[in-house]
Parts: sequence; structure tokens; C-alpha cells
Amino acid sequence: MVRGVCVKYPRLKFVLAEFNAGRVAHWLDKVQQGWAREYAKDSSSTPPVDVLELWKRQFYATIEDDIAALRTADMIGEETLLWGSDYPHTDSTWPCSAQVLDEMFEEYSAETRDKITRTNVAKLYSL
Repeated sequence: MVRGVCVKYPRLKFVLAEFNAGRVAHWLDKVQQGWAREYAKDSSSTPPVDVLELWKRQFYATIEDDIAALRTADMIGEETLLWGSDYPHTDSTWPCSAQVLDEMFEEYSAETRDKITRTNVAKLYSL
């Protein structure tokens, strides 16, 4: 992510599947901090880029039953989240997917739910 691939190929997309994205905000913050500190020690190294900007431009992560991802969506971008049931794995939300979605999105708008469960993936794959 931060070593030039995303900068060199800005239209390349990455999907972190079967991931649960609740940890993404923390991870991005740590990557940004680490790269800034590395550059501060050696200014001849590649200057840091905005890791969050790269994430929002090129990365997606799937969620199944992941309230933490929804709570950090304002930071990582709700347009980067893709819902999936993870069927047929044992940690799948199936056969209770509709109930799980109702619980997960209880405090969120219908627009947010629609983006994460339908339109984000349709846009990503041009469906």
C-alpha cells in the first residue's frame, strides 16, 4: 500500500475479503504514523503519502457482522465497505442474515445500509 504500488497504479483496486473491517481505522492510523516517523528519521526516503486517501481510493473490505467497521465508517469511508454473509463458512450470518443486517444497521440510515449491502459492490464491479 505505502511503498509505491498504489501511487504507480492508482486505478488498481484491492478487496480484503472475509476480513471484517473493524480494525482498518486503527491499522491505517498506525501505518500513517510509522511512515511519518520513518521519513522524519531519514528525509532521503520516500515522503509519506496520505494513507487514508489511498485506502478510500483503492481499497475495499468485506464485513459480515461487524459493528466496529460501521462505527469507524466515517474515518475509513462507508463507500469502502462491502457486506457479505460469508456463506457457507461456520461463522456465516446465514441463515439469519436478514436479522443480522437489521441489528447491525439499526442506528444507521437506509442509504448507508443500501450502500454497504448493495451499491458499493455494484459500483466496484460495474454491475
